[in-house]
Amino acid sequence: MHDDRTLVEARIDRILRERVRPAVHGATAPPQTEVWHVPAEPVPTAAGIAAPYRPLVDAEAWGRPWGTSWFHVTGAAAAARAVLAPVLASPAVPSAHRVSAVGHAHIDSARLWPLRETVRKVARTVASVTALMDTIPGWCSRCPRRSTGGGCATGGPTCGGA
Repeated sequence: MHDDRTLVEARIDRILRERVRPAVHGATAPPQTEVWHVPAEPVPTAAGIAAPYRPLVDAEAWGRPWGTSWFHVTGAAAAARAVLAPVLASPAVPSAHRVSAVGHAHIDSARLWPLRETVRKVARTVASVTALMDTIPGWCSRCPRRSTGGGCATGGPTCGGA
């Protein structure tokens, strides 16, 4: 048997260097991040959305212990959508695999923070997922614990925009 390992490894290295790595790490742009440190809790969702956010400073602490900080993060995937549009628009061949994805919300119920914070985290997660379901056709998501939905139904923070 011939030992072509050196030749094969050189070809693999060339493919990785010339084709794979350049495709994985394209042009990026840093997001713009703003923060609002909540002075007193609880805060209604509408108040948090309308709060006076300010730019987040590098290496800044994210509020006091057990406190809450709201973040507003914006950015753009400038060329990525335009580059992928033709590929994503072309239909797959009939024998192609079907791939499905399901969003997942994992919440550690009151293990590392007060119970009131768990209720708020659940409400914010449910509100975010509900908004995604309203705006993205076919969006599917799950929350593994049936008990986590109780925060909204039992007088917790509002799950909508109120």
